[in-house]
Amino acid sequence: MKKNEPNGKFTFVLNKMIQVFIVLLFTYTLTTNHCLFASPWKAFQNDAQRTGVANDVALPELSLNWSYINASAGIMSSPVIHDGKVFFGDRHGYLRVLNLTTGEELWNYSASDWIDASPVINNGYVYVASRDGNVYKLKTNPDDIESPEPEWVYDTESNLCSSPAIYNNKLYILSGHPIGEILEIDINTGLLTNSFNVPSSGFSSPAVKDHYLVVGTNTGKYFCIDTNNFTEKWNLQAVSNLQYTSPVISDDNKVYMTSRGHSTIVYCKDLVTGNALWESVDIADTYLKIDPNSGPYTTSSSLSLDDGKLYVAYAFPYYEWNGGGWWDSLGDRVKLVCLNAATGDVLWVSSVLGEPDSSGLISSPSKSGDVIYIGSADTYLYAVNASTGGIINRYVSNGKIVGTPAISNDAVYFGTLSGGFYCYSSSNVAYISAPADYAMVYGTVAVTGSANMSDFSNYILQYRNDSGGSWSIITTSAQQKLSEMLGIWDAANIVDSTYTLKLILNKTGGTSYYALATAWVNNPPKVPASLVAVNITNSTTAPRISLTFTKSDDESTGSADVYAYRIYRSQISGNTGSLVTTVPAGSYSYIDTSISYGVTYYYTVKAYDNVWESSGSVQSWACPLDGIIPTAPLTFSYSVINGNILLLWEKSVDDGTGINDVSEYQIFRSTISGGYVSAYQSVVKGTTHYLDTDIDVLSTYYYILKAVDGGHNLSNPCPEVSTMLGLPGPAMNFTGNVFGLRANLNWEKSIDDGAIKNNVSAYVVYRSSENNTNYSELVVLGAGTTTYQDTAITNNVSYFYKVRVRDSRNNYSTESNVVELIIPATNAPELQNGYITRGNIMLLWNLSADDGQGLNVVSQYHVYRSTVSTVYSDTPYVVLPQGTTHYLFADTQSLIRYYYTIKVFDTYGKLSSYSNEVTALVPLPVAPLNLTASAIQNYIALSWEKSADEDNVSGSVVSYELYRSTFTGGGFAIIKTLSFGTTYYDDRETIINTDYFYTIRSVDKSGNYSDWSAQAKTRIVSKTVDVDVAKKEEVVMQTDVGEITIVFEPNSISQNDTLSITRVTKETYPERGTALLDHIWKLTFSKPDTVLTKQVTINFPYSDTEITDAKIFSENLLRIFRFDENKRIWKMSNASRVVPDKKQVEMTTDRFSVFSIGAYKYSGKLLEKKEVYVYPSPAKRTDKVYFKYKLYDVFETVDINIKVYSITDQLIWENTATYTDQDAGKTFTTQWNISNIASGVYIFKVEAKSGNFKETYTKKLAVIQ
Repeated sequence: MKKNEPNGKFTFVLNKMIQVFIVLLFTYTLTTNHCLFASPWKAFQNDAQRTGVANDVALPELSLNWSYINASAGIMSSPVIHDGKVFFGDRHGYLRVLNLTTGEELWNYSASDWIDASPVINNGYVYVASRDGNVYKLKTNPDDIESPEPEWVYDTESNLCSSPAIYNNKLYILSGHPIGEILEIDINTGLLTNSFNVPSSGFSSPAVKDHYLVVGTNTGKYFCIDTNNFTEKWNLQAVSNLQYTSPVISDDNKVYMTSRGHSTIVYCKDLVTGNALWESVDIADTYLKIDPNSGPYTTSSSLSLDDGKLYVAYAFPYYEWNGGGWWDSLGDRVKLVCLNAATGDVLWVSSVLGEPDSSGLISSPSKSGDVIYIGSADTYLYAVNASTGGIINRYVSNGKIVGTPAISNDAVYFGTLSGGFYCYSSSNVAYISAPADYAMVYGTVAVTGSANMSDFSNYILQYRNDSGGSWSIITTSAQQKLSEMLGIWDAANIVDSTYTLKLILNKTGGTSYYALATAWVNNPPKVPASLVAVNITNSTTAPRISLTFTKSDDESTGSADVYAYRIYRSQISGNTGSLVTTVPAGSYSYIDTSISYGVTYYYTVKAYDNVWESSGSVQSWACPLDGIIPTAPLTFSYSVINGNILLLWEKSVDDGTGINDVSEYQIFRSTISGGYVSAYQSVVKGTTHYLDTDIDVLSTYYYILKAVDGGHNLSNPCPEVSTMLGLPGPAMNFTGNVFGLRANLNWEKSIDDGAIKNNVSAYVVYRSSENNTNYSELVVLGAGTTTYQDTAITNNVSYFYKVRVRDSRNNYSTESNVVELIIPATNAPELQNGYITRGNIMLLWNLSADDGQGLNVVSQYHVYRSTVSTVYSDTPYVVLPQGTTHYLFADTQSLIRYYYTIKVFDTYGKLSSYSNEVTALVPLPVAPLNLTASAIQNYIALSWEKSADEDNVSGSVVSYELYRSTFTGGGFAIIKTLSFGTTYYDDRETIINTDYFYTIRSVDKSGNYSDWSAQAKTRIVSKTVDVDVAKKEEVVMQTDVGEITIVFEPNSISQNDTLSITRVTKETYPERGTALLDHIWKLTFSKPDTVLTKQVTINFPYSDTEITDAKIFSENLLRIFRFDENKRIWKMSNASRVVPDKKQVEMTTDRFSVFSIGAYKYSGKLLEKKEVYVYPSPAKRTDKVYFKYKLYDVFETVDINIKVYSITDQLIWENTATYTDQDAGKTFTTQWNISNIASGVYIFKVEAKSGNFKETYTKKLAVIQ
């Protein structure tokens, strides 16, 4: 696991003014929206010390999560990871940035040459070096992702291969050919701030710790530089060129280096003094199998360091002793070596991990948990046990892996020289995804991540201050977690500092793993106390308020050290208001003079630590006053208007301007003479009246009035006044009578109707039908009204009425006398039972006894319907004229029980009571029976017995719905709606070799369905089509993956016949090493003597799923294969090609057989060597020369370039031609006219190039006179 980052390992300045921006980006508390962050891998080998160790644990097994393929741009650059993105360079000169989760390319930037170096990430910027000599600085999230622009570019005038490191706002890099310099560049300005000359350029990447930098050069010498003064501290001469080999620095200031070439020794020195601590044995001589007669020559990876162990890979010529007196060479191989970092002893040497690149480049090891991940030029990523060196597994890619894998959260990322970039992920993981690395946090922090592994026992989440101390437990759990909350960290009451979070995952059996993350805790400071605001104004000075408070507990002694105190002011109690001033720490008082007389000010003070404010103190308030009272107002009196009291006065003589200027008048009210406590109301200066509407008419009120100036000084009161109102008079002589269904009411006006004192506003009429009790308000009528007609009455009911008078203040008079009126009755009809007819409900009733006669003659019948017994809407379902005795309900639904009742509506507009209640229910239709399905040549015939409800009077079947699915038990979709009476259907929309399941339902007129019928199943295993010899025929047959199309030109077959297309199985026609897709098709004629007389064109379909399942790399490799019945093998058709936009493979053939789609195995061989020649040779100048060549194998396209040179290597003639994969196996000729060519001997080269494959053949040609 990666150790704690020391101060300065990455740029991390605890200057809180600088960190305000980081707070806005990274504050992560329980109250925010939780998002998950990928652990960073910010530089080559993860950090500036080049340890090569991940914060996270991601153990095998791994599975491919995604891949990004750009076959024309090889990737040597080792990736870095930040903010959900992965960054790497390629050999097209692009910095590429991919989405870490999906592999989607987010943006890119093009340099002028290869980018082999690894980028480095710092504070939202990515820095990358190119072989064009430039170092580029770009935003990790550019403003314009379509055309990102660098912040700066620094030109080193060399071919850069070294991966930069960043320490203390400086970028360090070793220059490339032809300059030998260690460069220091300011990351903010992009300007060179220092340099140190070394004997040679190099590719090694500098390792930096504190202010010491170590890097190797191509002369084989390591240098240690003190970056404080850029002078050499010490050096170490290894044996030979170090190439890309980089050192590693430990936390306890030891630096480890290795040699390569003819010496394979690991060195350990003290970082500061350069004293040699140990050196290992020659590892190649001792542990690697090489020819002792020729001696070793090795190449080396960079070193990785973790938990007291060093890991380094070596490439070497591998020999085996044959027992016969000499060594057999087995080619170059790679092994991983583990050494004790304290002694240099070799602990183990792994088995062979593939091979190096032909240039000697090899991947460097990356460690996660107890697993080392390392790439190989044999195209595999290897997972090696870090304790034993045993190979756990390997994972395939599309090319050579020479870059160093990066590890973040649950995944491993790497690129290949064939342009592939891969993400392999694991579910055996332990990592912390939030808070993000070095994020600022405070308060309660949600820690998220994963603790998920086979043989899981429990996990422990803990933290420790990076300044020292012991670990404290946040939580423990025996429950596995995968990308979810691990625990809640209460950081509110701990010291502000950087902290390491540690997730320990324990397995049954005692094995433990741990993951780390770093967070910066910065809590707000504590609140200052005892704020006091005091008015210190006197009559001769401007207004002033003095503020004092006691300091925050965090000042000088607390972790959130106070920088200043901020004082806020408001004119509203409880409102913080705006900032008035800031006083420095150590100051605890302030006098506020920017205030006005007579205004109350509320103050709050907060401690400030340059990032956060504390909470606000308890508010304190004060009001500056001048102490001189104004003159009282004059002639205070009142009058009554519409039941309200109007107070009147003359202005105070001070109501104008000056120091005693009146600001308002305060009115005091009481129900006891002299019993005034506080102001009742206030009005602004200049006002001379106030209308008091909050009056109890039976109460006596007493009033006084005072003037108030701007200093809150109150005048003496005006003389006291008092008054009382009383209730309005009642309505008189209340009477009533009945006419039909109308109640007519009459009364005389109140004596106060029109008076000023108790002005009447309304007459309120009340009604009861409960024997002169439980009255409710019937109507409110305006002043002056003396009559009302009540039409909302019911037959055979006695009603009681009374009236009250209401004044403008809502005071009520006493009640009038009571009037009783009796209303005659109307008879309801008798309702009969409803019955069912064709799915509808018919309702019948007898006529009302009042229908056509009586006092209350019937005018309408109101019919009501409900689905709940005795619960009916006030609105009738239907209204029918007098004389009606039935109604048909045509909108009924099956399985719903309906309830019905009826009322009579008479000519006076009154309703009778409800009739008796009846009920009815329509059942669901019955399903059809005995559904059968039979395959009939090219269609499926279906039949059934009709529903029993078709002939039932109460039934309501109107149609049948037929459904189809391709799997049993579900997924049915309707294919046809058929009218009732239908008992058969032919399904002609079927696909060959597909199981079909059918079911059918009845539908009634309400759209209700019967139950499903029993299912019927069948399939069509083959289909036939008639072919006419005289016509051009295009046969199109739908299958479960697409269309098969066959085109017959006229006279393409020997006689008219029927063609059969049948899908067969792999068991009948085994693959035998050929990677076939799932579908195999057999094409036959019905007549055995029918043959094809011309080529026909056939297109077979395929799907992306089939390609994936068959593990076929590209759909461009797809071809059609024919089964050879005699040899029982599959043979590829050279006349087949892929049609990607149609998802088909096309071929031409002159015979039908068994066909399938399979993968074309590309050999990489482009030309037949024996078939490359020129004729005639020698050739005469009058001749034309012909270059002849035969294409052997082609993947997509191949370029053939022919160049003719003189014997002095001067280019004489050149020609280029391009061919496709359809040309494989064909011979081509290129003509050269030599009439103007001098006689002599010429050299010609035929070069074939396809993708990453290239072949060149060089031969001679003689030209004579």
